Amino acid sequence: MIINTNATALNTYNKVNKFQKNLRSSLERLSSGKRINKAADDAAGLAISQKMNGQVRGTAQAQRNVQDGISLLQTAEGGLAEIQDPPLQRMRELALQAANDTYTENDRKAMQNEFDEMKNSIDDIANNTEFNTQKLLNVKIESVTEVDSVNGTDETGSTEETQGTEESQKVEPVGEWVYNEYGQWTNAISVDSEGNSYVGYYDGTIIKLNSNGDEIFNFKAADNAMINEIEISLNDNIVITSNDETVKKLDPDQNTLWVFNDHYDHVKGLAIDNNNNIITGSRAGPGNYDTIRKKNSSGDEIWRYSLPSEAIGTLDIVSDENN
Repeated sequence: MIINTNATALNTYNKVNKFQKNLRSSLERLSSGKRINKAADDAAGLAISQKMNGQVRGTAQAQRNVQDGISLLQTAEGGLAEIQDPPLQRMRELALQAANDTYTENDRKAMQNEFDEMKNSIDDIANNTEFNTQKLLNVKIESVTEVDSVNGTDETGSTEETQGTEESQKVEPVGEWVYNEYGQWTNAISVDSEGNSYVGYYDGTIIKLNSNGDEIFNFKAADNAMINEIEISLNDNIVITSNDETVKKLDPDQNTLWVFNDHYDHVKGLAIDNNNNIITGSRAGPGNYDTIRKKNSSGDEIWRYSLPSEAIGTLDIVSDENN
């Protein structure tokens, strides 16, 4: 049995322990750079410090998120820039070039081929522009969840994917349909009394769609010539003008009723008045004069009018209630 009776030694021992405790606390503060490292240092101060530390770390992460968003937008912007120039600019040039009547149908087919290649290149860029394996330009977003920073509530919305195609589209108050099966430039559209749509294409084809967008029939209305205008007469006969210098009238079963071919150049303007007479206009003919012609429902010419020589071509015609 040992009796600790050396008071001086015990006092020295206690002072050494206290010194070592203070030394550990000082070394801890020096190593961490913080005055408060545990609740024993300052309980209230530690709670405040942890709250502020959480806010600082959250702000730092928000800054990193913003930088990631900027990087994503820069990637998407680069993809859009590649789409705009050269593909879109070149497609616009081709569209304007094809409107020039000095080119033949074979020339326009070559332009169409290049146009299709530009369209495919746009699809490639849209399909391959990614950020962290996420599609940026060709993506279907099922839902996006936004967290309200004040109330902590989630708000979810959804979007649907849309892609650019060559199509005919009808929009109604209760819905819509889209027809995009043919894959040619749409140049003329008209609607008959039953709500059927007649769509004229670059290659001379006409497609008839019912009010639901279902194809009823298609037929070649002009051989290797672009359909410029389509109008439906009072008895649902079809009147068309085209780049082969003709005006043609067909019955609802696609049978040709008559063909008027006395125009000098591409027939572009077309209108039908209240008496079922047909008014057409064409590009300049002999003497560089454009002509406006009025024909009755049988195709017989009633009158013609020559525009001034300075005119560069008739593009459209409208008939009022006075015919």
